[in-house]
Amino acid sequence: MKIVPKIFRIQDRLLQSIGGAPMLRRELLSDMLSPAPGNTTGYWLQLVIATLLATLGLALSSTAVVIGAMLVAPLMRPIVELAMGLATGSAVLAIRAALRIVASVVVVVVVAMLMTSALPFHEVTAELAARTAPSLLDLVVAGACALAAAYATLRSNTDIATTAAGTSIGISLVPPLCAAGYGLGIGEPAIFRGAALLFTANLSAILVVCGLVFALLGFTQLNFLLQPEADSTGQPATTQRIAGVWTRLAAKRLGPLARVLPPLLLLAAIYVPLQRAVGEITNRTQVRQAVARILNSDKRKVAQYSLEQNAADTVLRVVVVGDVSTAADLERELRQQLTQLGETNLRLSVWPVPTSDVVRALNRRIDELPPPAVPAEPEPPAVVLQRQSTQALAAIRAAWPGDAAELIKVSQDIAHPNQLQLVHLAAPLGPRGLQLLSKALENQLGPIVFTETTFAALAAPPEQGLAWVPEALAMLARLSDLEVNVCLTVVKAPPATRRLTTAQADTLTVHRLLAPILENPKLSVFEGTGWRLEVMRTACPTAPATALPSATPPMTGR
Repeated sequence: MKIVPKIFRIQDRLLQSIGGAPMLRRELLSDMLSPAPGNTTGYWLQLVIATLLATLGLALSSTAVVIGAMLVAPLMRPIVELAMGLATGSAVLAIRAALRIVASVVVVVVVAMLMTSALPFHEVTAELAARTAPSLLDLVVAGACALAAAYATLRSNTDIATTAAGTSIGISLVPPLCAAGYGLGIGEPAIFRGAALLFTANLSAILVVCGLVFALLGFTQLNFLLQPEADSTGQPATTQRIAGVWTRLAAKRLGPLARVLPPLLLLAAIYVPLQRAVGEITNRTQVRQAVARILNSDKRKVAQYSLEQNAADTVLRVVVVGDVSTAADLERELRQQLTQLGETNLRLSVWPVPTSDVVRALNRRIDELPPPAVPAEPEPPAVVLQRQSTQALAAIRAAWPGDAAELIKVSQDIAHPNQLQLVHLAAPLGPRGLQLLSKALENQLGPIVFTETTFAALAAPPEQGLAWVPEALAMLARLSDLEVNVCLTVVKAPPATRRLTTAQADTLTVHRLLAPILENPKLSVFEGTGWRLEVMRTACPTAPATALPSATPPMTGR
């Protein structure tokens, strides 16, 4: 029995070699059993934040965002506590940590799935695909980070050390769980299985490594299996009852086997997925080695190749120097070798490229080609608009329902090139007529929206001159920039006497209002029996009989 104390002394020396004392074991375990107030709220808050960051980082293929999730991921903490509970025989600590791990996995997967369903895009990015195909290196990384976590835990009795260690492994825990939720959110079970496989492999490696470290450093000396009262102080009632049942069963019936039975049960529970993970990792390694062996042989010259392995399939792209038959032979050999290794979902592409002589000959042909023409300077928008308006005017005149001479102008706005304004002398076409005209020209001008400005003749009897003037003046203002002839017929002005009738006074007022525009060269003025304003493309039908004076006599009272 002297062997046991000797082993204990060796464990104490190992613990002291890394800066710890034997009393550190009980202090560290007590701190884990009695966490600081607010620890639970802080844990779940950090976990949700890490989940949101990791899911966005995977969806956006942003390594920086995924690293941000790593910095706040606290999932390493309960995993270390579970390893400690198994090493010390603390049923309360082991059960509480195991329940927290299971709850954390469910929360992360569900939150990631819901967030993925809310995203407007669902692309399988490189960051996402990398976490659906575990490799042996992933297990090595998980084990190394587990060593770092165990060392940081022993160096401090606060949660800060465990959280800091969790940041080093967070990228291997939370992101794979988020990738699993992403796969569920987009309905891709292959992505879910691959990511869950990676998480299971990492979790197993961390538990095994941390458990071994704690056992080597003597934490098994803390036989909490035989001290249930010290283990259960301040714990939830449910956890105490479950731990009490296990402690009584272990202490009375299992004896020393109770110290190794929980790790054995855990290993048995994860044996199948872990064996599958290791098997798939080995198979992927064999595939990479087979591809490298075939493509690096001296039989043919491979310019380059890329191999992508993910949960859904394996994608291999190869560029080989040679002709079509060379590429076909290589594709046949690759497909045969990889099928024998179990690659059923293989996407293989082999492209042949010419030899160096052919490439040089092609380069000579390219050198003989004339240089490309220098593109002309783009036309100013105003010039383009003017040309389009002219072309549109010709097409509209060809489809005009009446005399094409009635159409004066087509106006187009740079901001709205599909809207054209028609200026014409005919009666208004109205909404229906404009719609029919747009339909008739759709093949030539595309979808066009027409508006119209018309200049139908304005006429009024002598006694309504004052009512006719405002509309006539507005019409003359709109005609200022159009190349048209304006025919104005006015009632002869009465002689300037002191006694005028109301009608004569109104006539003199109209003449006075029209006086400022009579010098317009486009305006032809006639005397008649009524008031009339007419727009024509041709000359007015008759010469003016009498021109109005440049100044109208002042209106006199009765």
